[in-house]
Amino acid sequence: MTSTRITPPPVIRIAMTTAFAVVALTMAIAHPAEAATKPIDARNAGQISAAVAAPVSVSYNRATGAVSFLRVADGSQASLSTGSGSRDERARSFFASQSSLFGIRSAQSELAQLSETADNAGQRTITYQQYYRGLPVYAALLRAHFDNADRLHAVNGVFVPGITTDVQPAFDALTASRRAITYSGVRNNGEAGLSAGTPKLEIYRVGLDKGVAGPSVLVYEVEVSNGGEVHEFVFVDAHSGKVIDFAPGVFDALNRRAFIGTDGTAPANSPQAWPASPDWVEGNAIPSGIQERDNMLISTQDVYNNYKDAFGRLSYDGLDHVMDQAYNRDYQCPNASWNGNLISFCPGFTTHDVTAHEWSHAYTSFTHGLIYKWQSGALNEAYSDMYGEAFDQRRTLSGMVDTDTPNNGRTAAACSTLQLGVPREILVNSPGGLAGLYPSGQPSFGPNVVSPVTSNLVLAIDDGTTTADVNDACETTPLVNAAALAGKIAFVNRGTCSISEKTLHVQAAGAIAMILGNVSTSASPTLPSSAVCGTVPDCSGVTIPTLTLNLANADLFRAQLATPINATGRTPAGTNFDNSVRWLMGEDVAGGALRDMWNPVCFANPGKISDSAQYACDPGLTDNGGVHTNSGIPNHAFALLTDGGTYNGFTVNAIGMVKAMNLIFRAQTVYQTPASDFGDHADALEASCSDLVTAATSLPDPWGGPPQIMAAGDCTAVHQAILAVEMRNEPTFCNFQPLLAQNPPALCVTGFAYTTKLYDWEAGASGWTTSQIAVTPGTFDATPWSLDNSLPDSRPGQAFHGNDPAQGDCGADDESGALRLESPALKMPSGGMVPRIAFDHQIGTEASFDGGNLKVSTDGGTSYAVVPAASYTYNAPGLLTGPPTNTSPIAGEAAWNGTDGGTNSGGTWGRSIGTLSGQVAAGQSFRFRFDLGRDGCGGTNQGWWVDDVRVYVCTPDEGLLLDGFEDGNSSRWSQTVP
Repeated sequence: MTSTRITPPPVIRIAMTTAFAVVALTMAIAHPAEAATKPIDARNAGQISAAVAAPVSVSYNRATGAVSFLRVADGSQASLSTGSGSRDERARSFFASQSSLFGIRSAQSELAQLSETADNAGQRTITYQQYYRGLPVYAALLRAHFDNADRLHAVNGVFVPGITTDVQPAFDALTASRRAITYSGVRNNGEAGLSAGTPKLEIYRVGLDKGVAGPSVLVYEVEVSNGGEVHEFVFVDAHSGKVIDFAPGVFDALNRRAFIGTDGTAPANSPQAWPASPDWVEGNAIPSGIQERDNMLISTQDVYNNYKDAFGRLSYDGLDHVMDQAYNRDYQCPNASWNGNLISFCPGFTTHDVTAHEWSHAYTSFTHGLIYKWQSGALNEAYSDMYGEAFDQRRTLSGMVDTDTPNNGRTAAACSTLQLGVPREILVNSPGGLAGLYPSGQPSFGPNVVSPVTSNLVLAIDDGTTTADVNDACETTPLVNAAALAGKIAFVNRGTCSISEKTLHVQAAGAIAMILGNVSTSASPTLPSSAVCGTVPDCSGVTIPTLTLNLANADLFRAQLATPINATGRTPAGTNFDNSVRWLMGEDVAGGALRDMWNPVCFANPGKISDSAQYACDPGLTDNGGVHTNSGIPNHAFALLTDGGTYNGFTVNAIGMVKAMNLIFRAQTVYQTPASDFGDHADALEASCSDLVTAATSLPDPWGGPPQIMAAGDCTAVHQAILAVEMRNEPTFCNFQPLLAQNPPALCVTGFAYTTKLYDWEAGASGWTTSQIAVTPGTFDATPWSLDNSLPDSRPGQAFHGNDPAQGDCGADDESGALRLESPALKMPSGGMVPRIAFDHQIGTEASFDGGNLKVSTDGGTSYAVVPAASYTYNAPGLLTGPPTNTSPIAGEAAWNGTDGGTNSGGTWGRSIGTLSGQVAAGQSFRFRFDLGRDGCGGTNQGWWVDDVRVYVCTPDEGLLLDGFEDGNSSRWSQTVP
């Protein structure tokens, strides 16, 4: 199959959104889902079917409300377009006639054909890029699919409706590059040596990758890189200059080249530059004399052959591109990655499945180009796991360590005896005051705690000569009480040496297990612990298990150590084990497997959407929206499809590896687009299965078995697997809500609202003034409140905006300060009515540290008091962290802060309503001030927008005119609509 490269390649890590929920309106298959954004076309499934004269299945994009997938129901011979002409003409005719489903204004001017491809099922697909006034819309692709009878049987993809953005940028591309480099430098801990590619002007739909509503913004897309592990795409608002989002460009990763990675620097993004020449090229001998290099080369050949033999694809770009790879890299270890040009490995990571995983990121980049964030990013990770495990299971490679046995099928809900990431627990048997269960982690080395280990705990005592930490078992000399540890469980404090080194020291003293207790000077270990082998000494000599305790529980244990503690280290009850490596990802990596595709919860990953304890809502984007965690859901569906099984009340019949691989490959090359989420993946799998059944295509087995044919029963299995892992459901427990509630009540609960002053700032500042204060004036970069006429969410008009830049280092570059926006003098009437305030605003700041609030002054602006949270009846402010942790001038005050749920980049417009009762008396003069406080570092590059500030009272008489109010412009209140 030919293909078009859709997006620039990102970078992915081998380590471990809400995306578009699918609303199915179908006459054939019912897709259980929850509606999020209301469909932009109100017609139901029956009305759509009548309009296109065919029974159809319809899904909607959660972020835009436009149709994301529409196809003729299985078994129907109908076509979505009955006209004549070329395929392009018929597709455009359909999009024009059903334009309201997608929000298309002109199928001729807004849809530019990128490619027309044919596949081995006899189907042809035309891919269109959305354009708005001559500019491409990021990740907005529509596809028209014609079956082997040349009928238009499906359309799918992303079209962004309702764009009204001004396409004239306010500054040039060079300025955008500088701002993108500054942003990436701050985001990557002050990384220097960054450079930018040629910026691309386009329309960017904020929230599209996450599956939430957002504005369409004119942006410069800037590729920023340091030539190695910093490689990302930064989106700079071409009107305001703010960075509104970024997309990772590094994925944790026959003509081959090999490079040595120990030159002391990260590899250049151009493989020819790192190093100047390869140390192995195609045609050189294998074995080459370096095992890590041999592992990588042997595995790469297998990857190349599998993609070629199964799908006819030559290298990752389909054009037989040279496959560059680096081994024994000496940075950001332990890890492996694909950075857009080559894959690279830390020592111990050149295993069969990990190499296939990294190369599959490259194949993803050049096919569906899945955005590496939220559910599309989790799907990106899952695709690499699927191919990595498929290739590893089906062929054992000679010349390297490739543990593929035992490879027997696994029973439902069973973990593998060989995996180390399973959560553990410590049962204290005595003394009574401490008795009970305590959650524990287990490092990724040493023997698995399958059978319980029971004994008394003994503190490992050292002389403290090597490190400052007491009793951390880091000393190389024998432990002071080594004899007392024999046959006991050693209790050891967290310290500066590696965990494996501690374990070896107590093991040498005869301990049968070790419990590692966290201390106040180190972070609480994640449960389960992800600690890996120390390099000196190597952990391969560890023969006893190690368990970990968080700080709070470790302190409880330390307080009781003088009284013998008898405890049992064990796996939680109900955890079953199978002796099989099947579906373990990375079982040959130093330190053990990385994920379990058969039972993801064994590694604390979700096996279905409703696994709320495991599903990563990731509000801080620590893992790009949970890409390495939530990949467990599509991984699990693939394993169930391949081997069959009963899970979550659904029975899935096995279809085998060959059919399962062809399904996912067809989904990625025919139906999926960069913003595809789990629901889109479900649609793509079902459509792909239907296509293969209709075409009766012979599916080759790259491992030498007979060709296979997809049958109708296989599509039933696909549907059951989708239901079993709840692929179309929403993770509602993440509670991804806007920071500001979206359904404000009437301004007055009873009576009528009369407004004394409405500040909409359409004609200018209207007497409002701006200023700022700084904790350290010499380093504070002032970004004063200013009128902004390019508002988020395409809000019309203009409003005041205060920025929250991602600047500072909380040290030498201290950005602690506050931006102030002060009103002119106002005066309350003497009639005794309660003064009220309402305003619209949108905020997106660093949570807990940066934020904004409203203050009021009754002494002419000499002093201001915060309007307390209790005074608000709708959308009250939260609370900022107090000093000394927070160095903002408004630290500890009630303030709006943070971002919308599930994102770290911004918010949504909302209205706050409150009273000034108790702060402003009848007949009293007063002023307002909006303060936006920032601490010494960090930020979102978004900030706070304030609009339509309204001062009013509620009166029982609609016709009442109120005199006695002085605002500098009027002596009479004006009636407003509630």
